[in-house]
Amino acid sequence: MEDTFEFFLLRRGRLDSRASVLKKWVIQPQDVRWYLQGREQESNIPERLKWLALSDVRGFLKYFPDTQEAEVTITGLTHPFVERVKVELK
Repeated sequence: MEDTFEFFLLRRGRLDSRASVLKKWVIQPQDVRWYLQGREQESNIPERLKWLALSDVRGFLKYFPDTQEAEVTITGLTHPFVERVKVELK
């Protein structure tokens, strides 16, 4: 349970062969909602069972063309995470 989760917001123009990183988020293990299979999500997993712990961390993206903003939502955390990032199109 010591690994971090990394999410990247990338932008690549229609004619570009490479993408650029607009934003990076690093999620620490203590911010993840851990659970044991077959049980409700819990955060107080006994030390002897931590090697069995699972998570369901996911990232979602929604783009708003009128404001040229991307809204990133990350689920599976101990707290809500939603952030908007300005995305200027070329």
